[in-house]
Amino acid sequence: MKFFFLILFQLVSLSLFSQILDDSTQNVYGPTTTTYTYIDDIKLNRKTKFYPDTSIIDFEKFTYMSVYDNKLQDLGNIATSTKPMYYTPPSVIGRTSGFYSYDLYSLPVEDIHLYDTRSPYTSIYAIFAGGNRNITRINHSQSIKPNWNFGLNLQWLTMNKQYSSTGRGDNQVEGLSYNGYMYYWNKDSSYFIMGAISRMNHEIAESGGVDTTDFENINDFFDFDNIDVNLEYAKSSELKVQYYLYQQYQVKKLFAIYNEFERTLTSNYFTDENLSEDGDYFDQILFNETQTYQKNKFRDLTNEAGIKGDLKKAFYNAYYRYRYIEFVHPYLPEIEKRTEGYLGGSLRYDNDSSYYLMVAGELMNNGNHQLSAIYENRFWELSYKRLMYDPGSIHERYFSNHYEWYNDFGAVQSDNFKALFKVPLKMITIKPYFNLSMVKNYIYFDTDKMPSQATGFAQLYSPGIDFNIDFGKYLHWVNTFIYTFKTGEEEAQDVFRIPSIFVNSNLYFSKMMFNEKMLMTFGLNTHYQSNYFADGYDPVTQQFYVQNDFEIPSYFLADVYVNIQIKTVKLFLKMSYINQKNQKGYFATPDYPGQPKNLDLGLSWMFYD
Repeated sequence: MKFFFLILFQLVSLSLFSQILDDSTQNVYGPTTTTYTYIDDIKLNRKTKFYPDTSIIDFEKFTYMSVYDNKLQDLGNIATSTKPMYYTPPSVIGRTSGFYSYDLYSLPVEDIHLYDTRSPYTSIYAIFAGGNRNITRINHSQSIKPNWNFGLNLQWLTMNKQYSSTGRGDNQVEGLSYNGYMYYWNKDSSYFIMGAISRMNHEIAESGGVDTTDFENINDFFDFDNIDVNLEYAKSSELKVQYYLYQQYQVKKLFAIYNEFERTLTSNYFTDENLSEDGDYFDQILFNETQTYQKNKFRDLTNEAGIKGDLKKAFYNAYYRYRYIEFVHPYLPEIEKRTEGYLGGSLRYDNDSSYYLMVAGELMNNGNHQLSAIYENRFWELSYKRLMYDPGSIHERYFSNHYEWYNDFGAVQSDNFKALFKVPLKMITIKPYFNLSMVKNYIYFDTDKMPSQATGFAQLYSPGIDFNIDFGKYLHWVNTFIYTFKTGEEEAQDVFRIPSIFVNSNLYFSKMMFNEKMLMTFGLNTHYQSNYFADGYDPVTQQFYVQNDFEIPSYFLADVYVNIQIKTVKLFLKMSYINQKNQKGYFATPDYPGQPKNLDLGLSWMFYD
């Protein structure tokens, strides 16, 4: 801790000293000279430009749970297995591996910031959270020539075990992800090419949750110094490598051709080297009483060719996508091989700030499809998305030391509506909205931790409201309230486990201080969700499953924080879960206690030369 504060003092002193020097010189480079876009913006001819984030509002939100506004379920610690709390339609209507719980921790190509820099740009982001939980991100981008750029991004995650730990360095999570890219425009911008590679290796020490054998009451869960875990030797991990190449050639404004190639290799592991100690946790052991070793490989090759063009404020594109996949099961002799073909396209009309309209569709060679439409204006937004998509490979065929199943599930169908209304007043912004998802033949993991397909429709209703108040120039209050209820056939609706009441609230004061040299924000961030039978978690398959034995009680979390910005340096100091009482807490997932009270520190520093 002393070392951290010494570093902070040096950073702040250097930044203030730089400010003095800059008073007598001209600032040539900075956030206004550095822009970025995404590869999808280039592919879809969206002329959007983004600038590096210099705001300190929400800077204290460093956990994945807080970044996604608490709309996730995880295992308590940062960077453990996650699932969306609310139903989320998939982005792929064809075959997937079915493994998803570590997806948030990679640095995929589609999220790369394609910087256009006049000078080298580097950003450093470091988190030193209580309980020896650390996050480091380093991003660098540089122009070789005005139309030729490259960049590197790195993320390193280490999370100490928060209970049943032997001390510092006894990590529950170790994750290293990085990517690199290069892009080039020719002189008249008629030709563009981008290549990238992304790699993630994410490793988890699986605990199986807290051992409740000798528990007398629920508060025993939160005696972190004296509790044991169910698994001592189990580990899971995922290795993902993505290769990407995109090219386009502009024949004229109305017509361009493009090609997008992607190759993804994913290996998912679960191991337990000592079943003599951990064996009682598993429901069954099928063939090896000593140890478990499970490795599943998923290979995905995609090649898309299409045409596109602009006509004044309108845009169109049409494409054909070829996809070849392989899924390798370690104990099954046959490799699952599959070829998929897609036809798709979209139309868009963007009338500046007046309104925006987009329709898109995609048809797969087996009849799966997706249709979407979005309409936005200054007062309201409407969107609709319909999908029919395949089950994942893990849902159909699986054989390991602990499970065996062979299924022939049908496609899942979902219709998703959203309506949002904007009511801007002088000091108040009100945005009521309504989400409806109708899901048919949903595939899930049942109470036996086996895949199953629900019959019939489930209707998921989530009306909500974003309610923001500005109390003058400096004091602000930002709120979100969501109420969820379900209808439909009993089995179909029962598999969706969502708290009925969900609330986020952030009250903060933000003002420039010290002769306009330092921006400071003081705030109170809170979250509440009602009780519900949340999904359990199975470390063998890294899947969340329906359970009816453990109801997570409602809970309320409160964080107090201060954010500071001095030129290009941002800092925060936060006390997380400040309202925690002695030997009490909350549950992130059944048998998995949530994070206890901690003091968290963070730093971001951007360099423009």
